[in-house]
Amino acid sequence: MRYLRQFKQLLNADQVGKTLCQNPSIAFKDKRMDCVLKLVDDLLTSAIIDLNHEMDQGALSDYKSDLKSKNSVEKLIGELLRSYQKDKARGKADYIDVRLKACGI
Repeated sequence: MRYLRQFKQLLNADQVGKTLCQNPSIAFKDKRMDCVLKLVDDLLTSAIIDLNHEMDQGALSDYKSDLKSKNSVEKLIGELLRSYQKDKARGKADYIDVRLKACGI
């Protein structure tokens, strides 16, 4: 459940994403769901890649304990969010609002 918090934080950092969080039913209108699910898949895939990188770098030395610790998870989520923001600034990640607007949201 904690890991879904990262996804929600990503969406809430964007005005269009915030609208989706506040009213998720808009994703179900006019066959938008496939487009929204593709965005979710892309964001989660990116987060998993970043998480694997953090693990390879030793950020989670005792990953079983670290992933059970609220403080460790919050710290990791913060690092993953910063990584996304950097990728977005470098043009390596799509802006969430652009993707959601393309979905008709």
